[in-house]
Amino acid sequence: MYKGKFKLIVFILLCLLLKEISLVEGGTQLETNNLIQGLQNAKTLSEMDSVSIRIAQNRLDLIRTSIGILRSNASKDKMIRACFLLGEYRATEAITDLSNRIALEDKIKEKLKELPLWGKYPALEALIKIGFSAIPQMIQILETNKDNHIQRLSSTVIWEVIGRNSATIQERKNLAHTIINNAIKIQSDPLKKKNLENALKLLN
Repeated sequence: MYKGKFKLIVFILLCLLLKEISLVEGGTQLETNNLIQGLQNAKTLSEMDSVSIRIAQNRLDLIRTSIGILRSNASKDKMIRACFLLGEYRATEAITDLSNRIALEDKIKEKLKELPLWGKYPALEALIKIGFSAIPQMIQILETNKDNHIQRLSSTVIWEVIGRNSATIQERKNLAHTIINNAIKIQSDPLKKKNLENALKLLN
């Protein structure tokens, strides 16, 4: 039941986003329905390939549009939804832009009670969904950003991703500790090394 409702909500968000942002042409609910129907009704491999290419292009358009929102002066609400969609699409192209918005906070307390789509930090959650590809960018943030809050959020991405199969939070943090400690060992820049050491203290 929840799975079907989740897909419906994501679909609605996608349609609203594509409808409102002029960077994407023809991103309407009708076109999306037509593509899905075209894929289901394809009689030949050639027809299926044609529809698949259009669906892939729609994905690229969505990702570009969402990245554009994060780079713009769009409202906070739009940015939050763009983060959510980029996470759902595991958009590695958006890692840098999501990391720039990692502290973006949704302070609205009233969520969909049955099925919350995101938590307090939607950009952070998107980076976790993207996975291992996001870790180098998180290390870079730890090296260059002195802000304790940003460092904690970046470290959270690392230990959530690297420790997905670990039983406890402490086990995950231990793995992140190893990753950051290795980064300290190979870092020759004194300032970056100091920032990494601070991140390590915050992790403990």
